[in-house]
Amino acid sequence: MKSGRALAHQLALAAYRQAESAGDLDATVKALEQGAAVIRSSLTLRQVLQHPAIPVAKRSALLARLAPGTATSDDLLRVLLDRRQLSLLGQIQRSVRAMTEARRSSVAVRVESASALSKTDVSRIREVMAAALKRPVTVSVAVRADVIGGLRIKAGELVVDGSVAGAFDRLAAQLAR
Repeated sequence: MKSGRALAHQLALAAYRQAESAGDLDATVKALEQGAAVIRSSLTLRQVLQHPAIPVAKRSALLARLAPGTATSDDLLRVLLDRRQLSLLGQIQRSVRAMTEARRSSVAVRVESASALSKTDVSRIREVMAAALKRPVTVSVAVRADVIGGLRIKAGELVVDGSVAGAFDRLAAQLAR
């Protein structure tokens, strides 16, 4: 059986992905915050929501009336009620919020080129990288003669080496094998 922390992380990730694909990420974060606040507000409510003699559908309907949400937040709450893991809601809500905030933060992208790039080139690189990373990007450009030609792009752990020097390095590594 999964630990509470592992289960909370798995459920938070699933909720984040579902809300992102449904296009209601902000509304889901807000709904999860409201649901957690409602549940925290009353010991009696928590006892009712966790009572095994009351069917999950009825407990879920009660919670949906008290804290209306999105399809994603409602699905998550139903799973938590069914698994008797409602105590994980606060942790899940904080994780989904953190994932959402991380998604919105910009990524620093470093572009290395053998020669100066035009403003149009830099703008196009910014657009392509923002679309690929699904986050805003800030682009810095460095002219490096050792690139020889092409571009080397670094964004965090991601490195896209389309430089002539990189192609020579890859060829040398293949020949060495």
